[in-house]
Amino acid sequence: MKKTFEVTLSDERLDRFLKDKIDGVSRVRVQRYIEEGCARVIRSGVIDVVRKVNYRLQPEDRIEFEPPQVKPIQTRFSKEKPPEGLKILLEDKQILVIDKPAGLVTHPAAGHHGDTLSDWLQAIWGAERCKDFPDPERPGIVHRLDKGTTGVLIIAKTASAHAALVSQFEHREVSKTYVAIALGGFSEKQGMIEGPIGRSFQDPRRMAIQAEGRPAETRFRVKEERSGMAWVELFPATGRTHQLRVHLSAYGHPIAGDANYGSRVAAPRPMLHAWKVVFTHPKTGGKVEVVAKVPKDFKDFWKECETRE
Repeated sequence: MKKTFEVTLSDERLDRFLKDKIDGVSRVRVQRYIEEGCARVIRSGVIDVVRKVNYRLQPEDRIEFEPPQVKPIQTRFSKEKPPEGLKILLEDKQILVIDKPAGLVTHPAAGHHGDTLSDWLQAIWGAERCKDFPDPERPGIVHRLDKGTTGVLIIAKTASAHAALVSQFEHREVSKTYVAIALGGFSEKQGMIEGPIGRSFQDPRRMAIQAEGRPAETRFRVKEERSGMAWVELFPATGRTHQLRVHLSAYGHPIAGDANYGSRVAAPRPMLHAWKVVFTHPKTGGKVEVVAKVPKDFKDFWKECETRE
């Protein structure tokens, strides 16, 4: 849907201006839209397509923005055939909360296009409905879980619910509890891991603790240790990409099966599960708590730890 915005402050960057005007879209996504020609500057009746994210606005400018058309998707998912292992934990007219299975990618990204959770949502909702969301290619997505991570994932079913939930995540109003099986030997049974997280200079596919990164905090509690491994509860105060994996690895306790972040312990997948999420319902304003049972592969691996040397 095309939108027009009046400029009141001069010399503001175009990407920052649009990020503040468009609810529920990240600055990175706004920058991509600008580079794809979705933003036009109207000045003195002349319309110019702007593809530079750092274009400096002038008081006489008006900005016309229209998100890209939804591209036809190629996916094996449908209403009749959802992603294998996906379970619906809660659903009403505003929200859909699922238990995401391991192996399902949340949305298209570099190196993975097609058969994602976003593709399924597009398939069951249709292109016209998806246009209501700030990013039609990621309809309803308000947060994500890594491919190998299982557990609770919240999806907005309306644009208003999407804006409300994104705001909750941005203002740290969503409480999340994860469980992980990690390398044991914790010197403290509970504590806080702090360290700014940014893109790794050595490998852009990975994240790392960087002085220039974004602040990140993870509280942890060790529930049990056996055979050199630990069952850990994790409470992220922030939501940085790969945060739990990076923090545990940097603390000397990489998650079992997570070879990308230093684990030498073989496992069916990275042993990380989003167990519980508590948030405010975008329509009723009531507190919602959703729990996803710890999956069988996780419990089986923990049982195997009893016999490890």
